[in-house]
Amino acid sequence: MALCCSCTPSPFDLTITEAPDYARHPRYYFEDGNIVFLVEDTLYNMHRYLFARDSTHFRTILRDNGASDPCVISDVSCTEFDEFLAILYPTDFRQPSKRTTAQWTSILHLAAKWGFENIKLLSIDNLTADATPIDKVVLGRRYGITDWLPGAYEAVCTRADPLTMEEGMKLGVEDTVRISAARQLYGIGEARHETKYLAGDLGEIFKLGKPSVGSISPMDGDGDPQFPEEFTAGSKVFFLGEHAYGVVGQISATTESTLSAVLVFFPSDKATNEKFKSIVDSRISSQYFSSFKAVELAGLTERALSRITSSFMVLTAGGKEVNVGLGLRFEAKALKVIDYTRKNDRFWEFSQKTVDLLKDYKAKFPQIFRHLEWDDMVRASDLFDDDADAKVQEVKVWLKDQGVQDFEHVSIFVDQLNKDTVGEIEKLADAVTAQKSQSATKKAIVTGIPHQAVLKPAQAAYRLQHQSFALGDRVTMVQDSGVVPPSTKGIIIGLSAKSMDVVWDVLFRSGVTLSDRCSQYRGSTVKFDSCLNLTNPQFIAPTNLTGPTPARRELVARQERMTSFI
Repeated sequence: MALCCSCTPSPFDLTITEAPDYARHPRYYFEDGNIVFLVEDTLYNMHRYLFARDSTHFRTILRDNGASDPCVISDVSCTEFDEFLAILYPTDFRQPSKRTTAQWTSILHLAAKWGFENIKLLSIDNLTADATPIDKVVLGRRYGITDWLPGAYEAVCTRADPLTMEEGMKLGVEDTVRISAARQLYGIGEARHETKYLAGDLGEIFKLGKPSVGSISPMDGDGDPQFPEEFTAGSKVFFLGEHAYGVVGQISATTESTLSAVLVFFPSDKATNEKFKSIVDSRISSQYFSSFKAVELAGLTERALSRITSSFMVLTAGGKEVNVGLGLRFEAKALKVIDYTRKNDRFWEFSQKTVDLLKDYKAKFPQIFRHLEWDDMVRASDLFDDDADAKVQEVKVWLKDQGVQDFEHVSIFVDQLNKDTVGEIEKLADAVTAQKSQSATKKAIVTGIPHQAVLKPAQAAYRLQHQSFALGDRVTMVQDSGVVPPSTKGIIIGLSAKSMDVVWDVLFRSGVTLSDRCSQYRGSTVKFDSCLNLTNPQFIAPTNLTGPTPARRELVARQERMTSFI
């Protein structure tokens, strides 16, 4: 069998130039599937949506692959693929199938390889209780599961039994040598491993370092956050007090437990934030309906709605196929249209704009809607009696006038504001910026506040974990190591799983258009922990030493449940 692939080397070969008869998988060859995989000598007909939705790797691979071109997975066995698919297609939701450690390890490998983040986490959860310390060391190193490593190394280094030959082969030479050294240091299972220096010693031997900033913050024995950066006079910080949350300031004096700072702000900022919110709220308030409700409102059948909102081809007398569909949703490509369609976990939803467009289309050209149930190719002459081809062109002109050709098609996996809304946001931001001047700023001095009441830019990566964001939220950049100047404010205009698109109030040298959704030098894609959410403050800190706020207590409780090496 000859294979060819037009992209860089990959375990996925996108076309099969010689296609002998392959066996169809008895369980995973679905009649309604729309993407075919070839694994060993077996064909799988799966649902493209599940792979594109959950896997960053497949989303890229399948983007340019036609539905009729099988994807060859050359480095996976049918048994491994079957185990993985059993997670995507469970047979009993009440009693999930029991799996061995080896099976979960195989699933973890494929999930990490293909970017199925949720399945990777599911595998980790199931392996945490059953995997041996040796397996946790091997898998923890291979897949970056840092929470496993401290406990696993400690268990291996302090157990009574020496490493076996099989274990040494799993671990590799480097870890085997280091474990042997650690076992000598701790007396091979003797009581010395209970000393308070155990964690630090093992961390140094195995180069674990401190916990990754993405999961753990340093803690002292009393449970209070201890931030390693020194607070010195002149340092730039962001205030986390309730009444001036996110305001930039400068430290003027410090003691061992408190500090004083000068805050600089525009008194009009609060009112400005409300104006931005009103622009976004007017867009987000659009009502969406299920397909069942949409067909009722538009006076259509389910099949008619499905066809007219996607592509609907009409054959003219000249043999040309003309698309008179609205192009509001594309299942195979996983695309939707902003403000018109969206998809939840399983079903499509349609906005009031879509319902109104369908009603207008049906009233203008009822002939088209009477033929949406046909299975055969519809000809122009089937729709119109006289001068049918000209009538089809009239339909195309009408659709263009309704703005169908200008619809913004985006992935169903992201949420975005439309261009018109972004344009309004930019206009308001320009007006606000024009009114600001150095003389309009106000200063306030706060004294005797605890260290945790301010945020240094270098602390953002480990203090701003688990923030929630929504479209239209007002944010301020708090990191000083990126392309966006610190303390710049902006509005979130797009959200994905791990990042957000922001249109900023001012231009900056490295700004982009975010695929022509905003003006040049105005937008950027940033990580969640690089900004403070000003619309929904989530890290409000007490400004006195009497005790933490409920939000801070919750953060501390979460951190205390994590394992750390200090």
